[in-house]
Amino acid sequence: MRNRIEKPKTTDKKIMKYSKSIKYSQFEMIAKERDTVRAIIGSEAALAFDYLREVVAVENGYYIKWTEEAKRTFAFQFQFSLELVSELIDTLINIGFFDEHLFIEHRVLTSAKLQEQFMRVVKYQKLTDVMINPALNLLEETKQESSVEIADNEMIQSFSEFSEKIPD
Repeated sequence: MRNRIEKPKTTDKKIMKYSKSIKYSQFEMIAKERDTVRAIIGSEAALAFDYLREVVAVENGYYIKWTEEAKRTFAFQFQFSLELVSELIDTLINIGFFDEHLFIEHRVLTSAKLQEQFMRVVKYQKLTDVMINPALNLLEETKQESSVEIADNEMIQSFSEFSEKIPD
């Protein structure tokens, strides 16, 4: 049985508002990738993929900074082996779900699909002061509906901060 973690305590209510919307709406867009992960690695990896998408949604909405510490924290938090988590990330990069260039250059897991979903939710929530960090942007400029960027120090966080943020 997985441990229950307290809901995040954040000062930025806007981030929490759209991260909950993203968490629930991301499931609609990744059925193909989830089935591919299940076929290549197995059902446990498909479950890990679901948890990883939830972590991304809660953490920043469209990306997560992925370090060795983040990998260990994720594996421990959700009780997966480090080998399974590594194989999952490698598979998701190889099938094109996560952008390989941004992973190599910035150690960030993100994709155009995640960013597009993020922008749909931002638009739906009418958050005009939120947009994707230009250094991580994989979308065409016309897809970015919002106009003001969140400060960089809010955009890149370590996954270790996430371990206390997992909602019920």
